[in-house]
Amino acid sequence: MKFSEAKARLKELAQGKYHSIMLDLIEYSDGYVETKCILYIDGHSHVSGSTWERAFTKLDDMLGRGKVEEFPDIEPKQGR
Repeated sequence: MKFSEAKARLKELAQGKYHSIMLDLIEYSDGYVETKCILYIDGHSHVSGSTWERAFTKLDDMLGRGKVEEFPDIEPKQGR
C-alpha cells in the first residue's frame, strides 16, 4: 500500500476527527532497513506495524471493525 493510499484510508476511517499518519524509516549501517507505520485517530491510541496493512489491521481491531466470528456464541448462559 502506498503512503497516499494509507493516508486516504485513514482519513475515511477518522470521519472528520483529527488524525495522524507517520512513517518511521531506519536504515542501519549494514544495509538493513526497518519500517514502522504509525496511525492515530483522535480519542484512540496510536497503532503501528511494519507495514500499512498490519497497522490498519490493529486499527480496525481497536475500532471494533475487525473480523466478525462466523458463528458467534449467541446462546444465553444458564445460571446454576
